[in-house]
Amino acid sequence: MRFVPLQSGVILTALLFLTSCENLGLDPSGKLACAQGFPKCPTGLSCLAGRCWRPGTFDGAIEDKPTQTSDAQVLDAERSIDGTASDLSAPDGNRLNGATCSSSTDCMSGHCEPTTTGAATKVCCEGACSGSCVDGCAGGSCKFKQFRMACGEIDNAYFGPRYYLCDGNGNCNPPTFHCGAGSVCPATPDVACCGDLNNNDLPACVASSACGQGAANFEQSCKATIDCPLGTFCCVMQNPDLQITACAANCQTYAPAGFDPTNYAHGQACDYLRDSSCPAGQQCGAADPSTGVSLCGP
Repeated sequence: MRFVPLQSGVILTALLFLTSCENLGLDPSGKLACAQGFPKCPTGLSCLAGRCWRPGTFDGAIEDKPTQTSDAQVLDAERSIDGTASDLSAPDGNRLNGATCSSSTDCMSGHCEPTTTGAATKVCCEGACSGSCVDGCAGGSCKFKQFRMACGEIDNAYFGPRYYLCDGNGNCNPPTFHCGAGSVCPATPDVACCGDLNNNDLPACVASSACGQGAANFEQSCKATIDCPLGTFCCVMQNPDLQITACAANCQTYAPAGFDPTNYAHGQACDYLRDSSCPAGQQCGAADPSTGVSLCGP
């Protein structure tokens, strides 16, 4: 081995060059690249924007340090439906909620759901997002249908169905109003709320066959607008011999098929405790003791 004497100026120049290279993440043969996992930076250097840098230092030729969203890895980013960036470079099984996916095995949650019911685009989601009151997944969370969206019906009575309604939290709830002044009728097709007031039979939960035309002159499918789907109201059509309640878009013109609406009085039903809403200028009145129906009026 042969030692070559160097002058002090040469030694100082070499040290400055190596120090500068180290600060930039370079060595005399080129740049020191880094990545997540391997290769790693030498001790004392940090990986930033794919290069090794000494913390707190940077090349004086540029004004700012390079930056990126994660250490040592450029993300293959794509905008998801809620506007956030999804890391599609994440391996199967490691994608976070909100990232696009093709199957449940892509997601940490184990749920890959359509963005809207029936949509081809899917994202990783917090849950299965299933049910008649759920409409896909957005940003990793299940989307719930609006309160009072219809999610089913019991169409077993002559004048109109009773409705299942969404509660705004993803649940589909059965009809829960009282029949007349009595109990809530079970949500089954073989039971309806009917009565024959001409024969002093008060409204009650009876067999659906007792609600056919001519078999009863009272039928109740709702007690207030809260019992009806969005866009409809609980309407009342009546005369001295008949009273029915049903969900319709316009209470003043509502009539079942085959009935002349001009032969009946019309109004909107309400419930002082559950839903006292009435048309402008009207208020919810007291309930009829026989039928349990409250009407909107002056």
